[in-house]
Amino acid sequence: LHQLNLRHVNLHAEAGRLMAEALRSNSTLTSLRFANNGLEPANLAMAVGGKRQLKTLAIDYMKLEGETLPEVSALVASSQSLTQLSLLNCNLSVEAGTLLAEALKMSTAHNLPLGTLDARGNQFDASVGFAIADALHGNFRLTQLQVASNPMGHEAFAAIKHALEQVVKAWKASAEGG
Repeated sequence: LHQLNLRHVNLHAEAGRLMAEALRSNSTLTSLRFANNGLEPANLAMAVGGKRQLKTLAIDYMKLEGETLPEVSALVASSQSLTQLSLLNCNLSVEAGTLLAEALKMSTAHNLPLGTLDARGNQFDASVGFAIADALHGNFRLTQLQVASNPMGHEAFAAIKHALEQVVKAWKASAEGG
């Protein structure tokens, strides 16, 4: 099993626990998509935890809380495979956004392959926006970043836009982009 799409599949209670246990032992999965399926945060964390082989992870329209975001952030900060991450409309808090920005900073420092991040529709404020912009300094791979529909304010969005322009410029000058 290499790809699994669990979008709009009812994974409440026992069904979610069983699915998470099955996913925990899978080491060949490269694409995993969740959306609006009722999977409880602990089960989502179990399903995602340690999945360093994932290239694509989409967790959309789900409330992420508790232990889930640290697992996702750990992937961002350490995965040699993860190229696409979607956290669309997950109602992520400022604290979660800060954790994600710290993971992006680690991804940049280790030159990891994350190239696409969709974090639209969360609760990221200006402090998160500036932290994301700072995390992108020196990055040349995250060329697609979407953070619209977050209450960051104009200055934070401008800082991210400027940082992303620098990432794209560095990517074009790199062997990968040139």
